[in-house]
Amino acid sequence: MVLRGAASERAQLSFLKDLAIPSRNGKAVPITQIAELRYELEEGIVWRRDRLPTVTVRADVKGDAQGPDLTNRINPQLDPLRAGLPFGYRIEVGGAVEDSARGQKSIAPGYRCWCSAC
Repeated sequence: MVLRGAASERAQLSFLKDLAIPSRNGKAVPITQIAELRYELEEGIVWRRDRLPTVTVRADVKGDAQGPDLTNRINPQLDPLRAGLPFGYRIEVGGAVEDSARGQKSIAPGYRCWCSAC
C-alpha cells in the first residue's frame, strides 16, 4: 500500500505517527492502529557494475536527438573532470551507446569490404 499525506503532515518525521489513513467505511484511522512504526537504520544499496561500486547517471533524450550523437558531444566536456578524478575512479559511457558499440564489435571481425577503395 502506498499513501501520501498532505504536505504539512510530511514536514517532520515525528508527524508520521499522527497520519490518518482512510478506511473502507470512509472514516480515517491513525496509522498506528494498522501499523507498527519504528525508526531504524538500514544498510544502503550499493549498485555494482563489473563488481565495482557504481553511481549511474541516466537521462532521457528528447526530440530527434540520438544517444550516440549526444554522447559524442558530451564526452569531450567530461575529459577535464576525468583527469581530476582520484585513482580508481572513472567515468564510462553505458546504456544504449554501450550496447550498440558491443554489437558493432561483435560483427566487425567478420566484416570485409569489397569496394575497390579499401
